[in-house]
Amino acid sequence: MNFIKNMYCNKCLCHILNERINYICRNEYEFFFRKVNVVGVGLGYKTINGICSCRPCIKVFVSNKRNFSSLSNNDLIPRVYKGIETDVVKANVSIPYSLTHKIRPTLCGYSVGPEKSTKTGSIACLVTDGFSRFLLGNNHVLAKTNSLAIGTPIIQPSGEDKGKAKVDVVAHLAKFIPIKLGGIFKKEENYVDCAIARLTEKSIASPKIAIIDMSPRGVTTPKVNQTVKKVGRTTGLSIGKILAINATQKIEYGMKSALFKNQIVTTPMAEEGDSGALLLDENNYAVGLLLGGSELCSIYNNINDVLSLLSISIITN
Repeated sequence: MNFIKNMYCNKCLCHILNERINYICRNEYEFFFRKVNVVGVGLGYKTINGICSCRPCIKVFVSNKRNFSSLSNNDLIPRVYKGIETDVVKANVSIPYSLTHKIRPTLCGYSVGPEKSTKTGSIACLVTDGFSRFLLGNNHVLAKTNSLAIGTPIIQPSGEDKGKAKVDVVAHLAKFIPIKLGGIFKKEENYVDCAIARLTEKSIASPKIAIIDMSPRGVTTPKVNQTVKKVGRTTGLSIGKILAINATQKIEYGMKSALFKNQIVTTPMAEEGDSGALLLDENNYAVGLLLGGSELCSIYNNINDVLSLLSISIITN
């Protein structure tokens, strides 16, 4: 009886700790972002000598790890913040990442981009608003970061992958969530980098994801240390693990930056051109939409935020 009681108490304490960390990452990120090289914070597990301890901590992502002696006191990341352990991880997040041949019906994971543009990304999945079918992808690819007009033709493959205007049109830009640019301390918060394009005809695209040869089975919640996978235009099928959830991340868009909240951070799973790929768990349930990353980590929007803000649902068959 005492064993069960203790186990229940431990679960309660763990839940309380996780909620405290989530609160800090959502509301107190400026404490960390004011320190040199910090690009993100999130809920994760403390890693000791390369081994996951499964102890909840504040993961602090930095663009470059430097010796304590080279940092000013103001730039030192405390080992403990408000009673919670921190864990510093090198993860240089750069410009978001924007199978390459023509395929019909179009499969998810393949190259896609706007007509008359070199912007290239990946098709995440097919979605619906209850009336029409759409391709799901990134704003920075399909809408060229807020700059393209609704109705812009979308081609598969992209122009960079030798797709041709008019001949290779599969959809038209229908909606995107504007990305608020302007820096970290202006409180311009983003949750998603996403857009949808209405298919020219139902039969032109399949809900199946390339390589996996299955449609997403639905949506689920991301968990720290969870095994995940994605299929993208450049790297194909990649498998990794979730390092942090509920992360607040700083993302560079050319000369400007944007703040993203409630992000998922994984081990490196992508390269340029994979942007827009759908993050799945081992059972093919969607958890995220690839935003960007580096050779050290990948950043994903939470798929629930994407679906909610676009008022859509994933087509599963």
